[in-house]
Amino acid sequence: MSERPPVRPLTLYGPWVAAAVAAALACALLPWDLSHLSTAEGWAAAWTRLDAFFAAFAPPDLSARTLGLAADLALETLAIAVLGVSLGLGLAYPLALLASAATLDDGARPTPSRSLARGAVRESARLLLDALRGVPDFAWALVLLTIFGPTAVTATLAIAVHVAGILGKVLSELWDGVPRGHGDVLRSTGAGRMQTLLYATQPLAGRGMLSFVLMRFECAVRNASVIGAVCGGGLGGAILQELGYDNKQRAVTLLLAALLLTVSADLASNALRRLLRREQSGTLQQAQRRRRLAMLAVTAALAASLWHIRAPLLGLSEEFARLDLRYLRDHYGQLLKPDLGGATVIDALGGLGVPLALGVLATTAACALAAAMSWWGSASFQLHAQRFAPERSPAWRRTWRAVRMAATRAAAVVMRGVPEVAWVWMLALFFLTGVEAALGALLLHSAGVLARVFTETVDNVPYDRLEQVGAPSRGAAFLYGAVPLSRGDWRAYALFQLEANVRAGVVLGIVGVGGIGYLFRSSLANGAMGRASTFLLTIVLVTVAIDRLSRRLQRGVRC
Repeated sequence: MSERPPVRPLTLYGPWVAAAVAAALACALLPWDLSHLSTAEGWAAAWTRLDAFFAAFAPPDLSARTLGLAADLALETLAIAVLGVSLGLGLAYPLALLASAATLDDGARPTPSRSLARGAVRESARLLLDALRGVPDFAWALVLLTIFGPTAVTATLAIAVHVAGILGKVLSELWDGVPRGHGDVLRSTGAGRMQTLLYATQPLAGRGMLSFVLMRFECAVRNASVIGAVCGGGLGGAILQELGYDNKQRAVTLLLAALLLTVSADLASNALRRLLRREQSGTLQQAQRRRRLAMLAVTAALAASLWHIRAPLLGLSEEFARLDLRYLRDHYGQLLKPDLGGATVIDALGGLGVPLALGVLATTAACALAAAMSWWGSASFQLHAQRFAPERSPAWRRTWRAVRMAATRAAAVVMRGVPEVAWVWMLALFFLTGVEAALGALLLHSAGVLARVFTETVDNVPYDRLEQVGAPSRGAAFLYGAVPLSRGDWRAYALFQLEANVRAGVVLGIVGVGGIGYLFRSSLANGAMGRASTFLLTIVLVTVAIDRLSRRLQRGVRC
């Protein structure tokens, strides 16, 4: 047996220690309130509320009327997601063209003035994408609510604007990641910028583009399932309405429909993503036939989505007719004039504490839980450990491991399939609305997301690399082989999830948890547009700062 390789504690465990310190600071910042659980009566009341909710599952309302309503709302939610992502991609593409250095470069040596002009265009487009991405879709829904009313159109546009910022950033980075030499040959034949992009750059980045669009669609389905809590439409508005009427059984049925919809989108996107990873085979005619079928399917989905929300779309003319455009210009124009008074700035900085602390604490705890789930859910370590570790297991133990792996993966699907806002609704039955329910919601959802990518990273480690560790057991091979080889990707996913959790913390504030999201919503509702503008600008700046910090850490830290 070969010796176990030496482990550098600072390199291996330093990030975890830093995360633990940050989590401790976050715990000190959060306004905990468990007073309602400080007595035996409080505990009994909390369990009674939770028991009443789960009692609605046995059975939920399965009447034909409720099932028909759930199916109709699920289709409306899916239509919102399809149209939102499609509109977002249509807006993202031209912005990505302006934000990408690869598309602005024509291959010629630029003069100082042209170089300065290109830099100004590129940075302006990137700042616009940062602003679109930094404002959560729930906040966009609040802004658009006055214009379009509480309809599916508002939810669609809110998702579209937010998705545009995300996809525009990703597309420009994917294009810039293609080596410049691939376009030089085409440029030498006289091809322009767009021809070089379409026939040299984009084909090499195409698989990443499609994969990420699928990922955003999956996220859009989850968000569309609950965004109705703010602007109506889809399953979210109906769930909140039924909970308000105390119709728990019908609310549970609609919640199960939302879970089924989001899990189906998750599984479908995973299946398509696996297909994208495979090498395409066949003739050119077969490839063209596949493209035509794909375009036909996309067109059919768009047409069906437009048909399903045709009523609010046809009502847009009436909505616009009743609008006072001068009032809207004067009212929402104030969002471009932030209130920089001392009291407002202090409120903005104080309001940041909740989403930042929630993001740090939830991400840290979710990383630890996802790391454990990557062990239980890894096919490499639960089914194929004999390929790299000296281990012989009886058939019953291998069967038990397979069952445990399937259960772990199913739990992860449910955890990430339920959106954060829906988790808050359920956890608030026990903890009441506050940071406790918000933290639990972010932790559960984030752990489900990270468990999938952590497990995929572990399973992607080659068996020969694990065998080289010379570990005496599969547990040692995991700790001293898989974890060190995966920690670079884990760090990247954790930083990305941190940014998402901070934005989600703002969203949870909008729906009542507190912090800067609540301050923004209350200011908007009270007509204090200057204060709302300051809170909105602060949200954008924090999102951009986290993004830039993540990029710097990824460049500066090597595995």
